[in-house]
Amino acid sequence: DGAEVPACIQLGKQVKPLREWIEARERERTHFVILGDFNRRFDVVPETTGPQRDQLGRQLGFWRELAEGNKGGIVRLTAGHEQLRSCWGGDPKLPANERAMFIDHIVADHALAQRVVPGSVRQLALHGGKITRGVRAELRELSGHCPLWVRIR
Repeated sequence: DGAEVPACIQLGKQVKPLREWIEARERERTHFVILGDFNRRFDVVPETTGPQRDQLGRQLGFWRELAEGNKGGIVRLTAGHEQLRSCWGGDPKLPANERAMFIDHIVADHALAQRVVPGSVRQLALHGGKITRGVRAELRELSGHCPLWVRIR
């Protein structure tokens, strides 16, 4: 219908300042890590192919727009990893393969990404993955996401 969710509008506005911040760190030759809720599954269309923005200027390909043109390169440390099923189970309206994809990501400069301990990207399933209706209600007040971490040498 052409409507855009307010969170998507906000995310689209963050591309330029985030790219500028990354470029400043590259000029300083400073390693960096960016982590958080990007609200995007970076391994599906339109993130993987097509235009970065539509004809109205709405942001479609956040990751490609962010990563394109960075001299040193940025790397998604969460690429290729799947969300734990015990971590909320994802949005039931999505296909199962997309439900398993992270919307939270850990991104680092290329040089720092080379120092990641192989196999160390992890997601912590809160309450040992035993999410009852009561526990779900309590945790939703804390966060709708399970924490991610990675070890870097």
